[in-house]
Amino acid sequence: MSRFLFTVWPLRTHLNPFLSVAQALRQRGHEVAFYTGASALHSVRKQGFRCFPFQAVDDARVERAIRGLASSNWLPGRWQELMLGTVPEQLRDLEDIWKSWQPDAVVCDMAMWGPILILHELKRVPVAVLSHIATCILPGAENPMPGMKRLLGTPARPLTPALAWIMRLASAGVPRAANKLRKTWGLPPLSGTVTEFTGKLPLYLIPGTPRFDGKRRDLPPSAHYVGPCLWDKDCDQTAPEWIGKVPKDLPRVIVSEGTLYPEKPRLLQMAARGLANLPLNVVLVAGEGRRLESLNLGPLAPNIRLENWTPLSAVLPIADVLVAGGDSETAMASIHQKVPMVLVPMILDQPEISWLVSSAGAGLRIPGWKCSPDRLRAAVARVLAEPQFRANAARVRDDFREYPGPDLAAHLLENL
Repeated sequence: MSRFLFTVWPLRTHLNPFLSVAQALRQRGHEVAFYTGASALHSVRKQGFRCFPFQAVDDARVERAIRGLASSNWLPGRWQELMLGTVPEQLRDLEDIWKSWQPDAVVCDMAMWGPILILHELKRVPVAVLSHIATCILPGAENPMPGMKRLLGTPARPLTPALAWIMRLASAGVPRAANKLRKTWGLPPLSGTVTEFTGKLPLYLIPGTPRFDGKRRDLPPSAHYVGPCLWDKDCDQTAPEWIGKVPKDLPRVIVSEGTLYPEKPRLLQMAARGLANLPLNVVLVAGEGRRLESLNLGPLAPNIRLENWTPLSAVLPIADVLVAGGDSETAMASIHQKVPMVLVPMILDQPEISWLVSSAGAGLRIPGWKCSPDRLRAAVARVLAEPQFRANAARVRDDFREYPGPDLAAHLLENL
C-alpha cells in the first residue's frame, strides 16, 4: 500500500477529477489524503478521505482569487500572483504534513506551484500533475499556443508562432519570479516557463483523449491522456424531486451555469427570453451558490422553470440538449451521457473546449460576445432537429471508452 497526497485548490472544477482518481486509488488499497482549502473540506471529508487544511495559506485570499476567475475584469496575473505568492506558505504547510504523514507521491493541481517548483526536488518525492482541463496545455511544435487551438483553423494560423513569442515575452516575469523562489531553496533556475517545467515532472495526467485534443504528437513522454475523470456528487446524494416532474411530452432543454460562472447571469437571461413559449420544456439551473431571488430574470414563460444548482449527473439523463458555458467538466459529462450541446463560452477554458466540441460535431458554439436570445433559440432548434449532433456525441463517447479515466490514472500513479 502506498500513500498519495493530493494537493489541490478548493475550486470544484479542480477538485472533482481529484476525487474521482482518489476513489480509484482507494479501491486499489492505497491511502489518500488531501491538502486543500476550507471550502473543499466538507466534500473531501464526506468521501472519507483524510484532510490537511490550509494553515499558512490564507483561505480568504484564495477565495478572493477564485471569485475573481469569473469576474468581468479578470486578469491572468492575479491568479498567477496567487500561485507564486503562496508558494512559501504552501511549503510551510507541506513541511508540517511531512512530519505527521509522509506520502510516497504527490498528485498536484497544475495551478498549485509549491509541490511543482520546489517540493519535487527538495523532498526527492515523485510529483504527478493532474490537470482539470480536457486538453493538454503543454506547448509543443504542433501547438505553440495551448488553449488557443481554435486559431489554428483560421486565417490567423500563420501568425501563431509570432503570437506565441509575444505571449511568452509578456509573461516573462513569471519564470523570473519562479526562479527567484527556487534560488531561495538552493535550486537551479528553470530553462523555460513553469508550464513547460510541469511537462518534465514524472507524470502529467490529462482527463481527455488524444482524438478529442487533435491527436498531438509533440508531447513529452510524461504526458498521458487518461479519459474523463468525472465526479460531481456524494455517493449517497439523491436527485432532487424536480427531476421527475419535468414533462416528457416535449424536448427537454437544460440550461446550466455550472460551478464557475460570471457574476451576471447572462446565459440564464438569454435562455429565459430566447426559449420562452416554444414547444420545449426548459429548466434553468442556476450556478452553484446562486440565490435564485438575486437573478432578476423577471416573469418566466409557462414552459420554463428555474431551479437551484444540481449536479450534472442528475440533470443530464433527462436532457435532450444541454446549454452551458462549456468548461471541460461540463463538456466531458455531457458527452459521457451522449447529450449534444449548445455552448456559449465566456471564461477560462470554455472557448477552447467549446471549439473542440463544435469541431467534433457534438454541438454548436456561439461566442459569448455574439450570443443573443435569437441566436440561442436558433442553435437549440438546430441541435434538436438534426440527429447528427447526438450521433456525434455518441461517437466521441465511444472514443472515451478506450480511456477508463480514474482507473487508468490510478494505474499510472501506481507505477510511480
